[in-house]
Amino acid sequence: MSLRTPQNNNSHIGDVKYSILPADLFNETQEGKWVLLDGKPLSNLSELYEFLDGKMRLDILKKEGDFYLLPDVRGRFVRSMNVNGQGDDPDTKRKVGSYQQDMFQTHTHALGVGVSDKQAASQLDRPRFADFAQKFQRAPFQTKGAINGHAGEETRPKNIALYTYIKIAN
Repeated sequence: MSLRTPQNNNSHIGDVKYSILPADLFNETQEGKWVLLDGKPLSNLSELYEFLDGKMRLDILKKEGDFYLLPDVRGRFVRSMNVNGQGDDPDTKRKVGSYQQDMFQTHTHALGVGVSDKQAASQLDRPRFADFAQKFQRAPFQTKGAINGHAGEETRPKNIALYTYIKIAN
């Protein structure tokens, strides 16, 4: 059964759009009612709420007290959900709209540059790092001072800031 029939006009309810327009201008250009995905409670009078409630699916939204909250995507990167356990997100128990903390994958870095592995049997044998480690005795490697490049308060890829809206009513 299609949701886009005259008897059940829920077409595009729950759709998400990105825009460069702030909310007041964005709503002038759209049909229906769109709100920012900013973590505010979803009105129980909205068509989106009624649709989810009618399908017994309000549980996809975070609940605080008596309110179901829209996801807060401000300043966040959107990651598509795994479907039926398939996808690259190792957190297979996530809910739509849930927040995921940042994380750095466990990894190692080799010490030294300029001396190839063919020239040195190990990192300890690399002549440029003789002060950091001695044969058969490893010393912790620590850096001090400023980091060159694009160092800052967070780790992030290059990005573009846009407003993110969800359609809650026709």
